[in-house]
Amino acid sequence: MLNIGDIKITKIRTEKDYYDSNKKKHIKYKNPKVTKKIVYEGSCYDIGEFYETLKFNVEKHSSGYGDEVNLNVEIKSPSYDYF
Repeated sequence: MLNIGDIKITKIRTEKDYYDSNKKKHIKYKNPKVTKKIVYEGSCYDIGEFYETLKFNVEKHSSGYGDEVNLNVEIKSPSYDYF
């Protein structure tokens, strides 16, 4: 059985332009604005719980335009020292 621990799901939003209502047009940033937010940090017991956690957070926090979801996982396999 695998132990899935130290899960960290981060939402990354990149904004490349903004709308100026006075000029009535989109203006591009010189450097894109990057915002990072940790949306989940924890561990899971098995692969099914890991899948459900990942699916829920990706569907909830990725709106499509300019959003990415970054996943960091540490997977441990038990060592069997019977021999």
